[in-house]
Amino acid sequence: MYTGTVSGKHWIGMNDQDTEGTWIWKDSDSSVAWDNWVGGTGVPTDGSHLKNCGQLDASTADLNWNDEDCSAKLPMICERAIPCEGDTVGCLNKY
Repeated sequence: MYTGTVSGKHWIGMNDQDTEGTWIWKDSDSSVAWDNWVGGTGVPTDGSHLKNCGQLDASTADLNWNDEDCSAKLPMICERAIPCEGDTVGCLNKY
């Protein structure tokens, strides 16, 4: 759980580089099951195939996701395991 603050756009580790519109998590190659795409319009597709990486836009109230050119220079948000000391929920979820 993140308890700090972020602003602006950040990479969040997903892309649709293999198949346009099919978003996967970079660390596991698993499908993105939950989404928060900007505008609530569903998975974005980019006809020019230039925007293949997913970013979180912390300047929006809902922390919306959007697609972005993978060569854009953005900070990133990373996932890490939570220590399991006395926290059975954290141990079960691992994150």
